[in-house]
Amino acid sequence: MLLVLLFLSAFIPRVLLSTYLEVSGDEIVYISSGVVYIDNIVHGVTRWEDWEINWEHPPLVKYLIGLMVYTFTDNAIKRIPHNEMWIYLYMKPSDIYEDNILFLARLPYALVGSLTGIVVYFFGKELLNCKLGIIASLWLSFSYLWLQYDLGAELGGARDVLRGFGDAPILQRCDEG
Repeated sequence: MLLVLLFLSAFIPRVLLSTYLEVSGDEIVYISSGVVYIDNIVHGVTRWEDWEINWEHPPLVKYLIGLMVYTFTDNAIKRIPHNEMWIYLYMKPSDIYEDNILFLARLPYALVGSLTGIVVYFFGKELLNCKLGIIASLWLSFSYLWLQYDLGAELGGARDVLRGFGDAPILQRCDEG
């Protein structure tokens, strides 16, 4: 029950605030490239030229964004030619809000950010006690900077989450030392 409450205390504000931030330029690129990636998978596209969109960043987060947008929006965004999608989203940003594209693109971040609060709870509980775990989890859940990372469909929040999981063995080793 405690874990559910900690998760919801982080998830509900992220969902409610997810459309209040303005869309950033990077989000448009990640949304469009994610939709193109999923569209390519659905249609079995194997030509390299059709995958060559925003290849300088790792694709995992863009797959999550694309999966959400591609699955839960109407077919309008799917009919835009791949090489014109980001231009379309830049020129008509109102469509991002009207079709819930921005909300859907930001939902994986809200989920990951909320789950990160649970991980922080376990770290705090393991390091000291349950009370510290709860305080640390709530602190992270309502931290303005962490909310900012979790509310944007950009790579910053995911990078920090993965970095935090990568630091876990270091913390364990320091505790043993």
